[in-house]
Amino acid sequence: MSGGAGSGGTSSGDRDGNGNGGTGNGNGNGNGDGDGTVDQGSPTSVFNPTAPTDAGGSSSSATATVQSRSICHGRVCPSMLSVVQFSNLPTAYIFGRGQDSHIWYRQTDGDKWISNWEMLDGSQMRNQPSAASTEDGQMQVFAYAKNFTIQYRNYTEGKWSDEWAVVGLSSGSPPYTTVCRFSGLELEVYIRGPDSTVYRNWFRAPQGTWNGWEQHDWGASFSSDSTVGCTGAMFRLAVLGYDGSKQPLLTKTWSGKWGGWTNIGGDFRGYLAMASRNSEEFLTFGIKAGSGSMAYHNWTRIRDSADDPNTQIVDLGEQAFQSVPVPLVMSANRVDLLAIGTDDRLKHRALIGQTWSPKDWQDLGGAFNSTPAVVWLAKDKVSVYGLGVNGNVFHGSWTVDMDKFEWAGDGGWMSDKMNMSLEDFSG
Repeated sequence: MSGGAGSGGTSSGDRDGNGNGGTGNGNGNGNGDGDGTVDQGSPTSVFNPTAPTDAGGSSSSATATVQSRSICHGRVCPSMLSVVQFSNLPTAYIFGRGQDSHIWYRQTDGDKWISNWEMLDGSQMRNQPSAASTEDGQMQVFAYAKNFTIQYRNYTEGKWSDEWAVVGLSSGSPPYTTVCRFSGLELEVYIRGPDSTVYRNWFRAPQGTWNGWEQHDWGASFSSDSTVGCTGAMFRLAVLGYDGSKQPLLTKTWSGKWGGWTNIGGDFRGYLAMASRNSEEFLTFGIKAGSGSMAYHNWTRIRDSADDPNTQIVDLGEQAFQSVPVPLVMSANRVDLLAIGTDDRLKHRALIGQTWSPKDWQDLGGAFNSTPAVVWLAKDKVSVYGLGVNGNVFHGSWTVDMDKFEWAGDGGWMSDKMNMSLEDFSG
């Protein structure tokens, strides 16, 4: 099982058609055929960010030009898509906010689409969704509604709850969700409040009740949304704060009770992401201010001090980025890292054991207008989803050899002809 993220990402251990049947409306907000068949889409050339696009988002030219039209330039784009995976089926759900402000989703088995795009009717939302699964066959999707309330829908026993339920009021960020395993399964929801401090709410699955919002303040404003990682009986909260002109990495840990904030330092922009390969490790990734390069901090149970040289922030090369990092834990020995470079193309790098791939960042192509979302259901295959210039959904797939750093294949890009909103939440 895996959760999704509204802004950052945490990780722990697919096509097109257009019509007015099914749930589609023929204008880029959905798709489907009236006879109920699932359209598997058509191949498309690598997208050119500056080329004119047709109604389905397919690029009319593959010739590179000097400047991209990507809205990510000059900033760190957040996650606009959210993914939930069920391990026992296997199946994954891709969520996004349509250009009609409703939440849309589609189901894949990692090899092909097994449903058309469907809309979760009811509330119109102000931001991208965040979804998580408490156990196989059950999930929740959260978003911030246009009436300024945090709302969610439950999915269980093959159907959605009848309507959106309210779990919170005014927010300064999209909700971030994750699931932690303690004595039971605990669904965690975090927001940055209008006062720029972190708030947390949670319940124990499957029949728990919400415990109410608790505040996590450190005496100054936070500059980013939260990301959370959890393993065993511990979880770790990371966020960026303000320290003069810098935005350092701040962390705190829960292990039976909350500890205090630790200022790890550094100077980052945008949002963070976290991954854990085991109960002794939390890797926190971010984009550095100025250079736009990526760096990470490796926390372990026995080291939790900014003064400890073993907790220093480590650079991952000179490659500059314009999206949130997306880590994917593929084994207890491996984590794969994805992000969008300033050329709008998907970049990849792997950590096996304690060794990063020696060839620096692998260029996987594409032309992204958002942070990527990744699905891994088959042992040796991963699929990466993104949004193009007009919000069009597309994806590519690669083969993974667990003993090799680089992914194999050319992506085999597919256009999904579903146009999502590119408007991210700004409080």
